Amino acid sequence: MFFLFVIFISLQLLAAIAWGRIVFFREKTTITGPTGVSVIVCAHNEAAHLQSLLPLLLEQQYPDFEVVVVNDRSADATAAVLAGFPVKTLYIRQTPPGVSAKKYALTQGIAAASGPLLLLTDADCRPASAQWLAHMAAAAGGGHAIVLGLSPYARRPGLLNACIRFETFHTALTYTAAALWGQPYMGVGRNLLYEKRLFTESGGLKPVETLLSGDDDLFVNRVATATNTTVCLHAAAQTCSAPKTTWAGWLRQKRRHLSVGHRYRTRHLLLLGGLAASQVGVWGLGVFLIFSGNFPEKNLLLALFGLRCGAVWAVWIGVNRRFGGWLQAWAMPFYDAGLAVYTLLSGILAALPRRTLRW
Repeated sequence: MFFLFVIFISLQLLAAIAWGRIVFFREKTTITGPTGVSVIVCAHNEAAHLQSLLPLLLEQQYPDFEVVVVNDRSADATAAVLAGFPVKTLYIRQTPPGVSAKKYALTQGIAAASGPLLLLTDADCRPASAQWLAHMAAAAGGGHAIVLGLSPYARRPGLLNACIRFETFHTALTYTAAALWGQPYMGVGRNLLYEKRLFTESGGLKPVETLLSGDDDLFVNRVATATNTTVCLHAAAQTCSAPKTTWAGWLRQKRRHLSVGHRYRTRHLLLLGGLAASQVGVWGLGVFLIFSGNFPEKNLLLALFGLRCGAVWAVWIGVNRRFGGWLQAWAMPFYDAGLAVYTLLSGILAALPRRTLRW
């Protein structure tokens, strides 16, 4: 077991080195072009959120952009809210049978978009600044067809919110680091930019149109390469999302996300599986061996465990600062231990029979 523990420690140290690249990444800040951008929002009964979001979108400091809102079968005042803003609107009255409503709405919005660059966000998101669009568009220069943005959840009191924010942080540091090392595997539709040409020529969401989730991560997983994908980490280029307020709501959300993870490319599944196994193994085996009366080399074990924790926590603190301070640095040890429990439970949840999921 000690040999296996050493393997897990080694994998975690390699992950820390990979994550560390985020701290030193320097992105483009100048716009080349400029290239026209279509900001696309799909909305289903989002009147209240759109009333707050649309002014923030329209005040973006960028010379050539439009806002496209897809009103997806809304029964509230969404249509009335949209009528009060200079945005391009589409109204979907019915979704074709067997097709995900979100994917159908997004596909229609993209078809109506006039810009060669598409910037996606959700109705409950808020851009961090009026430079959000400009920073994301600048990152697309130099031949990059995909830009992976960041979208933290708003800070609220309580344990649930802390768990949501750290899980989002860990997901973001993993997918951005992977992209920087030439292995992009996902992005989040709350803040994602890609070329319309890429969407059209790749078949768009047709290969996954029957799935409830995957309009963002499965699309990126299929079309992203080491050369056509980059990241935008600027604090002003983030979008902040409204977090779930109940454990049941968050659990349903995570089940939707986990329901499509098995469709990632094999090399990405191996990469994420190794990271998850090493996280659980370091804490599980470490605690077991430390408290085992039959293990003689406890000083060596404690030294290795301390090395791993010191390296990981230092990198997380650096990345957290790079992201703009999503988390409290002093809480990293608690987040770390909690991540091992969360990862184990997520594995169990993903293995359960898949029931019909709903938005």
